[in-house]
Amino acid sequence: GESNNVSKATETERIECTMLLPNLGECGISIAILNNQIHLSICNSKQVVIETALPLLVQLESRIEQLGFEATKIDLTCQEPKAVKPGWLLELLGNSSVSET
Repeated sequence: GESNNVSKATETERIECTMLLPNLGECGISIAILNNQIHLSICNSKQVVIETALPLLVQLESRIEQLGFEATKIDLTCQEPKAVKPGWLLELLGNSSVSET
């Protein structure tokens, strides 16, 4: 019969983005996944947003683990989210006469 075994990933998969979230404003979000572990980093320039989010981390960790992740690490930092541009956009900008303003 066929085997349904899934091999463990050997490379870290990463997602970085900035999002405008209701009641929170602009947040920088970085997710790194390796095997069955996830590392989530969230940054916002307003300390009050970080302080408001801290009590919710236990719930967030629990929900992530319900999705099947074995280990979860979540970092919250108070800093200006960095602008993230996807590789395809950078390549497009590099190959065209369109300049960034």
